[in-house]
Amino acid sequence: MRQLFLALDYCHGKEVLHRDIKPANLLVSKDGRLKISDFGSSRYVVEEDVDLNVGSSGTGDTGDIEASVWTQERWLNFFDGFTLDVTTFRYKAPELLKQVTTYCSKVDMWAAGVIFAKLLNKNSHIFDVSAGMEESDLLNQIFTLCGSRSVDEIEEFPRLLKQKFSHISEPALDLLDKILVLDPSKRLSAAAALGHAYFH
Repeated sequence: MRQLFLALDYCHGKEVLHRDIKPANLLVSKDGRLKISDFGSSRYVVEEDVDLNVGSSGTGDTGDIEASVWTQERWLNFFDGFTLDVTTFRYKAPELLKQVTTYCSKVDMWAAGVIFAKLLNKNSHIFDVSAGMEESDLLNQIFTLCGSRSVDEIEEFPRLLKQKFSHISEPALDLLDKILVLDPSKRLSAAAALGHAYFH
């Protein structure tokens, strides 16, 4: 995971979003070196100072992805115009599933978090995906694990991530808990992940 975060930190530092992080795009050499491949969906973006209220309520509640407020932070391009047809379905960040086109490098971090969770879950996927599955179905699975309102906003889900992964070490659990966050403004960056106690 450290090598993946190092690679993502490098890409994001060069203002490149990969947008299709998944195990099939991670190549590992015989001597254990990891490289990211398939930059066909990647985009070069411009780093901007933004003061952008994406949602209407402005509450910043983790249950309202679109209510996140970014103020005077340095983010990778949050302007409209990005396509939603990126990232393999299982690894799509909740903001992409919610059809938000103003996304940033944190979509790569969500995908990395799903990969990390799979490794910690004895190589088993944490989200069940089947052919013909709708975005709302995957979102409800994400909400069930990470806590939020359901897509139809009827049912409230508590955050169960720590209970599901109670068998792993505290540093690993804390890192996963800070990456699989619905609000991208609160999701760890690659640089912040590298500084986490899990790697020290």
